[in-house]
Amino acid sequence: LGVLLYRGIPTPREGYTLERLSSRPTTWVEPEDYAFHLSRMIELAHDRRVRTILLDAPAAPFTPEIAERQLLLFETGYASFERLLDAHRLYQEITVRVAREHGAAWLRTAPPPGRETEAYFSRFDLVHPEVGGHARIAGDLHEAILTAFGSPRRE
Repeated sequence: LGVLLYRGIPTPREGYTLERLSSRPTTWVEPEDYAFHLSRMIELAHDRRVRTILLDAPAAPFTPEIAERQLLLFETGYASFERLLDAHRLYQEITVRVAREHGAAWLRTAPPPGRETEAYFSRFDLVHPEVGGHARIAGDLHEAILTAFGSPRRE
């Protein structure tokens, strides 16, 4: 079962300014609900003897190109990139805590400091890796699976 959420780009209506619309961030899941649901998914998996690995979702370094993307900020509803990144950090911290509390494996996919834009993150996007970043994450996940769960059996 999969869920696909689509959120179109909000269009300012007459009488609204960017600042006025940005005063209320869009929150799909409140932090406490996120922690509960993530915990519950892990519990359900563990009840069925399914091992779990949680991955981080690192934010890219804040570049001048991102700073210029006010529409990106506008879409989130946050008043500043600083507030957006603070919220992102909060959800990251929750994910780490929940993994620790439930004995789930944790995979840090963030690139080494200083190498964030070297074939990993775009200079224009805060959260989505480039092709090289996806390849690195897939390789790291493959290694984590083999380490945590052993090599797959060949029949």
